Amino acid sequence: MYAEPEEPLPTRARALRQSPVRRTVSVPAYVKEAKIKEQDGRCFYCERLFGSPILHDDEIEILEPQSEHFKPRAASGRTTDSNIRYACHVCNGLKSDFIFDTVEDCVTFLTAEWNRKRYSTCPSLIPFKRDPSFITSN
Repeated sequence: MYAEPEEPLPTRARALRQSPVRRTVSVPAYVKEAKIKEQDGRCFYCERLFGSPILHDDEIEILEPQSEHFKPRAASGRTTDSNIRYACHVCNGLKSDFIFDTVEDCVTFLTAEWNRKRYSTCPSLIPFKRDPSFITSN
């Protein structure tokens, strides 16, 4: 028997696209740099430090910053200073084109998704450059 979720899921943006190819919007490097500095080098949503290692499916990943539209472009969200944030690649991917009324609603959703999809931080590891080959299993 199907049970209704306790909390309703956020609304997914649906937009008619004139082209099957999704256009990407480039954020100027100086805007990216300023936004990341404004966020203290941390994801806007989970507040984890960019460059930090995380575990997912027994694999180590490094949190990468990605530009993120709080109001998705698919829902007519514009690439403006007030709508752009920098999120880690995990939060950005999990948020996708969901629409949230508040940032707090979004953070609650993303926290639950991090747990559901079994992402975790690596407190015993220090942030390292892209080559994690110095970490060996015993």
